[in-house]
Amino acid sequence: MQPEDEAAGRWRFAHALVLEAAYRGLSKELRADLHVRLADWMIEEDTDQADVDESVARHLERALHLREELGLRDERSAAISERAGELFATAGSRAFASVDYITSGDLLGRAAALLPERSPRRLDLIPNLGAALADSGRTEEAEALLSDAVEQARAAGSERDALRAAVQRLSNRVYRSPTDAEIESPVVEARAAADVFEALDDDVGLAEASLAISYLESFRGQGAEAHAWALKALRHALAAGRPREATQAAGDVVEIASTSIPFDRFGAIARELLSLNEPISVSCGHALMAVAALAAGDDAGFQEHEGRWRGVLDRHGLAWLAAIHGLGIAHVEISVGRAEGAERRLREAREFLGGLGNVWWIDLVDGSLCDAVGAQDRPREFLRLADAFATSVQMTDRATLVRRQLLLARSHLLRGSVPEAEAAARHALKLVEPSDALPEHANALLMLAEVLDARGLEDDAAAARSEAIAKLRAKGNLAAVARLGG
Repeated sequence: MQPEDEAAGRWRFAHALVLEAAYRGLSKELRADLHVRLADWMIEEDTDQADVDESVARHLERALHLREELGLRDERSAAISERAGELFATAGSRAFASVDYITSGDLLGRAAALLPERSPRRLDLIPNLGAALADSGRTEEAEALLSDAVEQARAAGSERDALRAAVQRLSNRVYRSPTDAEIESPVVEARAAADVFEALDDDVGLAEASLAISYLESFRGQGAEAHAWALKALRHALAAGRPREATQAAGDVVEIASTSIPFDRFGAIARELLSLNEPISVSCGHALMAVAALAAGDDAGFQEHEGRWRGVLDRHGLAWLAAIHGLGIAHVEISVGRAEGAERRLREAREFLGGLGNVWWIDLVDGSLCDAVGAQDRPREFLRLADAFATSVQMTDRATLVRRQLLLARSHLLRGSVPEAEAAARHALKLVEPSDALPEHANALLMLAEVLDARGLEDDAAAARSEAIAKLRAKGNLAAVARLGG
């Protein structure tokens, strides 16, 4: 043994092998007892450690498993299990609030396994666990968990918890490759749930239901509806003190607005968000102002609001919003000829989101990164990225399907396969038709114009380009219009 902090009475083993040998030399019953005693000591002595609840929970969990190996399934084991579950729930909720889906999925999953099936704490955390699993790509697990949770909550007499689990299950539909027709029923159900939560004056339920509706509407290309519900989710999440839902909604507000809301409306939306005087809403307001200035060709305004946006993010540790807002900003940067800056922003977002395991946002970033590289005349790198995207992308929302066809069209064009390029570009136009995302319409038309130029159909190409410029003008992206000579 070696002293670690003699004043505090802390010692440690000189080597891990010595520790292991000493541990294995103890009986399982004594090991279990020592794990519980250490957990009790840590609760008293390590209260200033940020992750003490998780550490204590792991010791209690180990004690429980040792007791189970001895066949001890008594009241003491039940008490240890519930105590560990409560601590895992606290640690997991903290990770969930910071939008860390891998960590929260692990910790909330442990809590769900340890807490009594119908306990209020377990029923309350299950929708969050379902969201964490779905957002990290574990959609089948999320579906099974949430379906069971609905029945368990009803059996426990908690219709509110049953409805929250049902709403999260509806939200999960967007990750399961549904068709537009299959989205219609979940939208109706989610709106009905929102009405119930509104009647109950339940801000948590309203924030969750509004997010679900926003996801579903966005999936089928109805960006204006999705944006309105994202704003509603943000307001109710802030009122409920729910940072994960507020952060998710604030990211959606900027990302959706960059494609589906006219830029001349950004100022009014931003002023409302700034007036809420919350770091999440204020960062959202400055991001919108920065994007609007970028589209207007106002470099000074862009730099001013981007600086304020970054300042809020840095002061309050809002790294997730830096990545998601950055995606919305990058969309416009590419359109106005600032692809190099967009690429830097997207690579930073990719690295951050990869660490959190959010596979769906990674899909969006990867598609945009292909656009940014392609706009810089780096054909070999573009083809490598586009090919990788085509084989790895998991999302099947309308915007992703459109982008996939546009990347395919450009890949065919670079490889000299003009007929295949035209087919892909026209397919993209057909896919984007029901959507209200004007930039996506414009991108499809501009891609078609390039293909028609390659075929020597200059008049048809000019007509497609002119129509694209009209779409961008309707969106209010005057800098992009000027760049195209409109």
